[in-house]
Amino acid sequence: MDSLIIESATRLPAVSLVAETGKLFFSGRSLPEDGRGFYLSIVEWVREYALAPAAVTECSFRMEYFNSSSRKCFTDIFKILSAMNEEGHSVKIIWHHEEV
Repeated sequence: MDSLIIESATRLPAVSLVAETGKLFFSGRSLPEDGRGFYLSIVEWVREYALAPAAVTECSFRMEYFNSSSRKCFTDIFKILSAMNEEGHSVKIIWHHEEV
């Protein structure tokens, strides 16, 4: 399975999804005008990855800000990862946040 790498832009996050290492990484700001359109290939990649995941999947979020359409897409990704975990696959989610 090919990796999916998306460079960050002013309103779009950097995304790095690497199947062979099980590393999924999101960072930056997520304010796409068409959230479903932007995240469609990402969610589909995660669905396909879930069929034959790495021994350990580590999904890391280092988001500065994201809008409600991005939140919905993140929720879709979390549901896929949760199903993987329920099936016995090792899944780790890391949510980086600013200390207050």
